[in-house]
Amino acid sequence: MAKVIVSLVNERQPASFQFATSLTRGPLVCDICIMDRATSGECWEVVTLPRAANRARWKSLYEERLRAAGLIVPDFMDPFTDFLPPDPRYLLARAASEDVDAAASIELQSLVYGVVPPGFVQHLPHEGNAPPLEPGGMYDLFLLGHDSGHLTFAGP
Repeated sequence: MAKVIVSLVNERQPASFQFATSLTRGPLVCDICIMDRATSGECWEVVTLPRAANRARWKSLYEERLRAAGLIVPDFMDPFTDFLPPDPRYLLARAASEDVDAAASIELQSLVYGVVPPGFVQHLPHEGNAPPLEPGGMYDLFLLGHDSGHLTFAGP
C-alpha cells in the first residue's frame, strides 16, 4: 500500500483532482466517494466494475477463512458492526475485504467530479448526474482500494 497524494486542481464546477503515490504510479483504487460534510451524505460514488460484483467474492473468501480458523458467525450478525478488533472474526472480515478491494483496484491519476473514469461505474446517485457541489460547502473525497487517500475541500 502506497501513500496517496491528492490535490484539487480546479475548484470550479466541475471540480477536478490529481492523484499520485510515493511510487512512480497513480494510486490503485476501487472506490471513489465524495461526501457532503454538512449532511454526512454521499454526493457521488463510483466503483470499479470488479468491486461492483465483489460482495459474493468477499463472502466466499471470508467463509473460507472462518472455516480454516474454526470460527463461525451467525447469519444475523455482521462481522464489521457486531465485532470489534481484536476479535478474530472482525480481523478476518477486514483482511478479506482488503484482499478483494486490492484485486478490484485499478490505477487512477486524475478525476473530474461527475465524470465516471474508464473501468468504473457510477454507484451513487443510482440514476442521473452527480449533484452540483454547493458554493462554500465542505466536502470529503475518499479513495479506497489497494491504496487509499483523503482530501477535504470547499465547493466552488
